[in-house]
Amino acid sequence: MDACLKSAAVSRIHARIVREGEEYLIEDLNSKNGTWVNGELLNYKERRKLKKNDRIRFADEEYIFYEEFTSKY
Repeated sequence: MDACLKSAAVSRIHARIVREGEEYLIEDLNSKNGTWVNGELLNYKERRKLKKNDRIRFADEEYIFYEEFTSKY
């Protein structure tokens, strides 16, 4: 799923969040104004595991990571 953020400071292709198994990872895609996790700047192509309540910032837009797993029976 793609998401569009309305801030002009966020690059057109800024970062991506992917799910691998039960984990979510964030990766910077060479953004101009940076991708941050809990105040730490990610380097280009650096991937970082996300945990519940991590603070994610894309340039000047900040979000709290929230995940919810549902069991399939």
